[in-house]
Amino acid sequence: MRKVEKRGDLEEMREERKRRERRGREEREKRSVTENRGREYSEEGDRRSGPKMEIERAIERSIEGRRAGVRRENSEKREEEGEKKIEGEGKIGKEIKEMKEMMGRMMEMVKGMKEREEERTRREKEKEERLEGAEGSRREKGERDERQERETRKKSEEVKGAKEEESAGKREESGEESSEKGEEMKKREEEEEAVEDEEEEWWREVKRSEEERRKEKEIERKREVKRREKEEIRRRLEEREGRRREEREWLEERERRRKEEKEREERERRIREEIERRKGRLNKVVCRGIEGENRGERRGTVKEMMEELLGREAEIGEVEERRGEGGKWVLIVEMRRKGDKEELLESERGESKGKEVRVENRMIEIEGVKWIWDEREQEMVKKKKGKVEGERRERKEKSGGGQKGEEKMETKKERRRNEDEEEGNEMNGKVKGEGDRLLYAK
Repeated sequence: MRKVEKRGDLEEMREERKRRERRGREEREKRSVTENRGREYSEEGDRRSGPKMEIERAIERSIEGRRAGVRRENSEKREEEGEKKIEGEGKIGKEIKEMKEMMGRMMEMVKGMKEREEERTRREKEKEERLEGAEGSRREKGERDERQERETRKKSEEVKGAKEEESAGKREESGEESSEKGEEMKKREEEEEAVEDEEEEWWREVKRSEEERRKEKEIERKREVKRREKEEIRRRLEEREGRRREEREWLEERERRRKEEKEREERERRIREEIERRKGRLNKVVCRGIEGENRGERRGTVKEMMEELLGREAEIGEVEERRGEGGKWVLIVEMRRKGDKEELLESERGESKGKEVRVENRMIEIEGVKWIWDEREQEMVKKKKGKVEGERRERKEKSGGGQKGEEKMETKKERRRNEDEEEGNEMNGKVKGEGDRLLYAK
């Protein structure tokens, strides 16, 4: 610390005070810069450490506040002492003023020691917390800090009281010890220089600790960046795998829909081809040759064809194939609703439209020609002259006529077959079943 050589010069003391204030401001700015830099480096760490770093920052703020208060008090005391020195007169007054300056310097030394002790305890506490990993609650740490502050305050007060008592005793003996005061002043100056050296060393240690902390924070930050990069890579891989899985599912679903659409189109194509193949045949709506793997599928095909003819939903019962007259195969379709049967008989199929058709039990009459069910032949036969043609044929066969009679019978059969075919061509959509059954001949 600098000494004021010209004690009677008030202006020079004021300039000295201004220099000290300026120096204090520069030191505070340096500390604030280093603290801000440390906060920037440890910003990520503060978010992870939580209450621990908050307590440390609170301790640092309290220490800095106490230091600023001590500096302010010292500067005020020095100003007061400088003004009193100007007013003092005589050798005793000068010695008293020197004693006051000495006491002020001693107080500053005590306060500096106190601050260094607090800083040392704080560093030791931080080191212990880092080594042991203690994370006590904020309340417990606050109580411990308050207890330490009370103890340090008590010690400083005791030291201050002892120094004041000593200074009072020395003031009483100032007349006798004026020669020894010069030596003591030199010692005090040496002590002050030692204190300043110690403070500089402490400041260098603080800077080194801040540099170490900054390096640690930088290492932690790099680790965090690497961890986040790994997480980002894993997330992107999962997203890509999810997109691929969704694409596979979408392709499978599209393939399934295409397959179903293809099957439906193939079924509709078969139905259309079947209908187109039967166009122009007046008496062939459905016949043997319906495509299908089994009876149920053939029944479904017949139902769709009936609905195509009717233009609405149809209800059908049994669908049965039988061998008709002349070796022809016929398909018998049972219609559930009478309206469907009548509409099919009267549907737009060329010559069949407008024909007179009358259906009775075991008999159908089309344009005046009656067909009845023959029990022995198990088929519909044309009724002539009130008799069943099959019965007359049987009687002729029983009567016999040799080879000539057989030839005549064959010619009659052929003639009858030809007549039946001609009448069948005229009779479009004739009914040869019993009840509500529709029989279409091939």
